[in-house]
Amino acid sequence: MKERINDINRKSRKGVLLCLFLCALCLILTVFGEASSRAAQSAVSMCLSRLIPALFPYMVVSSMLVTTGAADSISRRLPAAKLFGLPAEASSAVILGFLCGFPLGAKTAAELYRRGTVTKTQAEVLISVANNTGPSFVVSVIGSVFWNSAVFGWLMYFAQLVSAVIAGVFINRIIARPDKNEAKTAASTVREPLLSAFLFAVRDSVGACLNVCGFVTVFAVVISYISCLTDLASPVLTSGVAAVFELTEASKLGALLAASGNRLGGFFCGFALGFSGLSVFCQAGAFTFPLGLSLKRTFFVKLLQGLMCGAAGFLLCEKYMPCTGSLFLQTFLQFSPPLYIASAALITAFSVKLLIKAYKM
Repeated sequence: MKERINDINRKSRKGVLLCLFLCALCLILTVFGEASSRAAQSAVSMCLSRLIPALFPYMVVSSMLVTTGAADSISRRLPAAKLFGLPAEASSAVILGFLCGFPLGAKTAAELYRRGTVTKTQAEVLISVANNTGPSFVVSVIGSVFWNSAVFGWLMYFAQLVSAVIAGVFINRIIARPDKNEAKTAASTVREPLLSAFLFAVRDSVGACLNVCGFVTVFAVVISYISCLTDLASPVLTSGVAAVFELTEASKLGALLAASGNRLGGFFCGFALGFSGLSVFCQAGAFTFPLGLSLKRTFFVKLLQGLMCGAAGFLLCEKYMPCTGSLFLQTFLQFSPPLYIASAALITAFSVKLLIKAYKM
């Protein structure tokens, strides 16, 4: 009885702390309403001009590939998944994850698991290696816009692919091998007619794109607050924190840091590209968590991939140093020290808690 009372008291205290935290966030958003609006407006504009045009068509096609059964034919002819100890049927997710960008790899892996094509562990391995940035974003945005060099974008894209393979093989085939005897769920062999598959693909892809844009917008606001605190300490710290949270802002800040002559900007840009950031983890989690799929393998693979991509960015930075005048860079809004220190601390604490929860699932 006493233990039950203590458990109720603990839950009550947690509820009170959560309520206070959310009220504090509401107060921050009210006080800094203009700053939040500008950060969100910039993120939404980027989503409309860059993200949705790059993702939506691929999402429709990837969904149709799986539901019509065409993915099975592709996988048999291009058994890329065998590199990671996975069945050939999983190759479609690997190929889409390398060519089309996140979260298509995670989305396709979740769909293959839902249909019974792969086991739970195989799906988790698949997500860890198939959730990468597509060439259109790396070359046209990171390379051409932020670094003023499409060549730099292509080199970083290939560095991402190589590091994904190395990290995926090392973690999934050497450190933690999947259980080959794990039973699959009952496979759904029903193949949708082409028209039906198209209608469902468009509907689901609209929701998926809105989901991605939502996370990008939220983390853009988060970074805008945290950067005001870290900018006081060092631009290096700002770039490093952004590399953990969100790829686009981290790439932009890395280019700015590199333009000032600091090669760590190249490392942070590469790390963000390989690690992908908490924003992408949340995007993948929206597809995987409802199915009970863990992102623990993904965390370790992406961390190792981020370090390797960061090393590539550091080495390439000397030759492809960006010019400050050619960058499309935003200036962060300055807040009064006590207020933005409090807001940055609160948001950071929430983000760390979110990462710990994602790791434990």
